[in-house]
Amino acid sequence: SRTDTVFNVDNYHPLAQSVLSSGSLHLDGRPSAKREPLYPIALAAAYGLGGQRYDAVWAAHCLLGTATVALVFLLGLRLFGPPEAWLAAGLAAVYPQFLYYAAFPGRETFVTFLFPAALLSSLALFRSPSRPLVVGAAALWASLPLANTAFLPAAALSGPALWLAGRRLGRDLRGWAAALTLGVLALWGLWPLRNALAFGRFIPGMEEGGAHVYVQFVVPNWAFGLKEEGEFLGRDPVVREGMALPPVERDRFFYRAAVSRVLEHPLGFVKIMFTSFVKMWRLYPYPRQYPGGYAKVLAVSLLSDGWLVPLAFIGMFLAGVRRPELALVNAPLAAVIGVYMVMWAIIRYRLPLMPLMLVYAAHGLGRLAARLRPRGA
Repeated sequence: SRTDTVFNVDNYHPLAQSVLSSGSLHLDGRPSAKREPLYPIALAAAYGLGGQRYDAVWAAHCLLGTATVALVFLLGLRLFGPPEAWLAAGLAAVYPQFLYYAAFPGRETFVTFLFPAALLSSLALFRSPSRPLVVGAAALWASLPLANTAFLPAAALSGPALWLAGRRLGRDLRGWAAALTLGVLALWGLWPLRNALAFGRFIPGMEEGGAHVYVQFVVPNWAFGLKEEGEFLGRDPVVREGMALPPVERDRFFYRAAVSRVLEHPLGFVKIMFTSFVKMWRLYPYPRQYPGGYAKVLAVSLLSDGWLVPLAFIGMFLAGVRRPELALVNAPLAAVIGVYMVMWAIIRYRLPLMPLMLVYAAHGLGRLAARLRPRGA
C-alpha cells in the first residue's frame, strides 16, 4: 500500500472515510464543500468492498479504465464506424496517461469514465427518445458536475444540444431536451441545496473555485508547481487578504476579485484565456522534478500526446459540423474547454476529454490515410 501522503490526494481519503462513518461529507468534524461529493462517495463504496486500502482504489480504477476503453469503442462506432472504433479503443487501451492515472488516487479516472458515458447517453436519446433514456442521460450528465464543477456548463448544454441536433434534422425534440435539462439541474441542484443549508450561501461546486479563477492573474503558467508560485502569491495583497478569511468567505472574495480584474483589464484577460488554452493542450508538460526524471516524462508525452492531440484536432476539423449528432459531443467539449480557459488549469485536467479526442484522432488518421492512398489501391 501507499503512504498516507500519497493516499490523501485533495482530501478525498478523509472525505470518503467521513461518508463511511457518518454518511456525510465532513472534514475536521465540520461539514465540508472542499471537494464535490460524487468521487468521495464512489471512493467510500470502493472502501466498503475492498477495505480502506490503496489496492481497493487501484482495483476500482482499473475496472473503470477497462470500461472506458469499451465506451471509447462505442463512441467511435456511433460517430464514425467500426474502423475508427477499433482504432480509438486500441489507442485508449495503451494511452500512457490513462494507465498512469489509474494508479493515481484522485478523481481523474472516475471523471474520464463519466464523460464518454454521458456523451453516449445523449447519442442514444437522440436516436430513440424514451423516458428511461432521458432519466439515464440526466443522471449521467448531472454526475459530471457533482464530480467536477468544470463540467457544469457542459451538463447544462446537454439539453440545448439535443434540441439543436434534432432541429437540424427537422425533428421536434423540445420536450425531450427540456426534460433532460430539468433533470440535470434538479439532480445537480441537490448539492448546492445541501451547501446552502450547511453554510448559508450558494456554493455550486467546491469552496476553492474562486481561488482557481483568481490565481492565474498572479502566477504565470511556468511557475505553477515551483517554489516561485508561492513567491508570486505571497507578494499579491489580494491573495494575502483573501487567505486570511474563512474558507467559505474566501471563495466569494476571490470570485469578486477575479471579476474586478477582468473588468479592469479585459484585453489582458483575453490573453490569459489564450495562454490557458495553449497550456491545457500542450504536447508535453513543463520541466519539473518528476519521479523517474523529466526526460522520461517528456519522451512518453511526445510519443503519445505529441501526435495524438494534433491528430485529434485535425480529425475534428475533417469531421466538420454537417452531421447533426456531432453537436451532441462538440458542444459539451467546447464548454469544458471554455471553463478551463477562464480558470487555472493543468494538462491533466484534459484527461476526461481524451476519450472523445482519441475518437477524433482515429477519424483523422483514417481520413489522412485515405487521402494518401494511391487511387485504385
